[in-house]
Amino acid sequence: MSQWARFYKLRVGDSYPSYCKKRYEPFLEQINSYDSLSEEGCGIATMTKIVYQKGKKYTAFDKCSEQLSLASKNLIGMEVALKKGNILNHKYKNNPDIIVSHGVLEHFSDSDIKKIIKRQLKSCSKLIHYVPLDKWITPSFGDERLLPISYWKKIVNPDYIELFNEDKDAVLMWEK
Repeated sequence: MSQWARFYKLRVGDSYPSYCKKRYEPFLEQINSYDSLSEEGCGIATMTKIVYQKGKKYTAFDKCSEQLSLASKNLIGMEVALKKGNILNHKYKNNPDIIVSHGVLEHFSDSDIKKIIKRQLKSCSKLIHYVPLDKWITPSFGDERLLPISYWKKIVNPDYIELFNEDKDAVLMWEK
């Protein structure tokens, strides 16, 4: 089992989304009013689970089969298309209104982040990413790049940034 699947296995259910609703409220407020949403690098799809509303179109994908299996358990009773896919080169048959990710971009190199953002902006009208910033002392697994907000501005130039959790976290947004 991957380190991510082991980490999130105990977070499937209702207690982790309750925690996330409070901790990531500024991010969630930005993503809950669209008819179609895609969560890229979804892990166990907690963000999709939180904002889910019957009758709207949701897709979520991750490159890890174990994470998708956990997401399937986490989303029981919800109409969400779960797919295996890679955030670096995913192509949509039907573009969503909004593409989101939560805690994903900081795991990539600058050139890959630019590639991801460019691809995503071609596929939606609004793009929103949550990223942890350099004010966190320790990365979760040691592979996150905890970057200052000035660095994010430089490499991806978002249209709007919202800082929260004592400026330890940021919501990066682009809109067409």
